[in-house]
Amino acid sequence: MRDFYVKHRMLTLVGNLILASLALLVCFLGEAGCHSALSSLPPHPHGSITIREVVQDALVIFWFVGAVRLFYRKRIAWWVGSLIGIGATACFFGALLGAAVWSCFFPDASMERLKDHGNVGYAVALVFLFGQFTLLLAVSLGLFVGLFRMRRELR
Repeated sequence: MRDFYVKHRMLTLVGNLILASLALLVCFLGEAGCHSALSSLPPHPHGSITIREVVQDALVIFWFVGAVRLFYRKRIAWWVGSLIGIGATACFFGALLGAAVWSCFFPDASMERLKDHGNVGYAVALVFLFGQFTLLLAVSLGLFVGLFRMRRELR
C-alpha cells in the first residue's frame, strides 16, 4: 500500500510539473506573438499589455515555480500555488467543454460548415472535440484531487 501511495504522489508531482511547463510555454508563445508552435505565419503585432495578461502571466509563473518547488520537502506555500494553477486549468478546460457543448446545441457558422462535409465528418469532429476536452478536464481534475490529498504530508 505504501508503494502505491509513493507512486501516486510522484505521478501527481510529475503531472503537475508537465502541465505547468506546458502552460508556461503557451503563455510565453502567446506573449511573443506566435500563432502556434507549428505555424509558419509571421508573429502578429502585440498591442498594449493589459491587466488580465499580467495576472495570467504571474499566475502561470507562480504555478511553475510552485510545481518545481513541490519536489522539495514540506513546502505548503508552493502547494497552494500549484493547487491554484491546477484549479484554474480545470476551470479553463471545463469552460472549453461547456463551450463545445453549447456550440453543438446552438451551432455557429463554423459548425454549419462542418455539417456540409456530411454527417460522418461532423460526428467525427464532435467526438474528437468532446474526447479531447473531456480528457484534458479529467487529467486536470485528477491532478487537483491528487494535490489536495497531499496536504496531509506537507504539515
